[in-house]
Amino acid sequence: MVKKKLFIARNTSRILKSYKRYKHLKSIVPFYFWSLSRNLHRSKSIKLDKLKDTRRIKPSKSPLPSSPSPRRIIAIGDLHGDYEQTIKVLNLANIIDDKIKWSGGNGILVQTGDIVDRGPDCLKIYKLFERLQKEAKVAGGMVINLFGNHEFMNLELDWDHVTPEDIESFGSRKNRIIEFSSDGFIGKFFGSSLQVAAIVEDTLFVHGGVNLKWANEGIEKMNQLGASLVKKYTECLCDPEMQETGKFTEKDDFMTNDERDLLEGDGPFWHREYINRTKEVEEELDKVLEVLKVKRMVVGHTVCMKNIVSNFNGKVYIIDVGISSFYGGHLAALEIIGDKVREIYPEDTKYFDF
Repeated sequence: MVKKKLFIARNTSRILKSYKRYKHLKSIVPFYFWSLSRNLHRSKSIKLDKLKDTRRIKPSKSPLPSSPSPRRIIAIGDLHGDYEQTIKVLNLANIIDDKIKWSGGNGILVQTGDIVDRGPDCLKIYKLFERLQKEAKVAGGMVINLFGNHEFMNLELDWDHVTPEDIESFGSRKNRIIEFSSDGFIGKFFGSSLQVAAIVEDTLFVHGGVNLKWANEGIEKMNQLGASLVKKYTECLCDPEMQETGKFTEKDDFMTNDERDLLEGDGPFWHREYINRTKEVEEELDKVLEVLKVKRMVVGHTVCMKNIVSNFNGKVYIIDVGISSFYGGHLAALEIIGDKVREIYPEDTKYFDF
């Protein structure tokens, strides 16, 4: 005990002398005493010459800086108007609790588009995600909703896949059009909260896929074009004539050439090439990932039924497994934590290790 007190006294005296000499370095004293207490338990002596490089240490609020753990990212595919299945898959991924409240903490949820069509509950699901976005933000997490091709089909009043039950949930056809307009809830939600594509850490998320042409254009441009299109479409749907007839009338110079290209078959909403396991497809994918500086791409759109598909050694994941009852009600989610990727199913979990 006496030796320990003598040890502390001697070294305290020396550090105070050092402090007078280097008093502009405010981090020396707290750093030294932390080191002193730590090493008392590890050795009987401390070499003070280790303090010679103290001047290189940048002032820090914490003497023990720790690197942040990677955030948990959950991705789910097309939901197509099925509220019950939506709740089930969110529960499966531990994103919501039994009261359908956000329970994902600081995690990130990405839904890759096509909430609408084929089922009766699109309005209910959009309202759910609008609420989850707010709850996640409070908890330090995030919910990212992407546009799918069916979101834009509904903005164009292409109702080929709209069910009578879905129309009934709005009260009437006219009310449904109003909800998708800039005056309605869905139109406002589209304008404020949905994106064409998103990069989260080192993963690109998009509905259909991004080819090399659009990779070179960049994520920011795609999102700008998408936002511009949504603004134009939702404002057009405020037209009383369109609301009465249910027919979309495109006005002169409605879209720019770039906006039209975004909606084409090789654009991010309709692209399906990454399901094909060919050398040519992989070569283009490699270039896309290199241009966008990401490790992998996650897409929906192409229904794989039951199981998530991983192609090209984990460089692309296709997560549209047919969650909606229209496709059989298959539940699955993709989880990414750092470099660890896994599929989550009700019966088991499959890990990828690339």
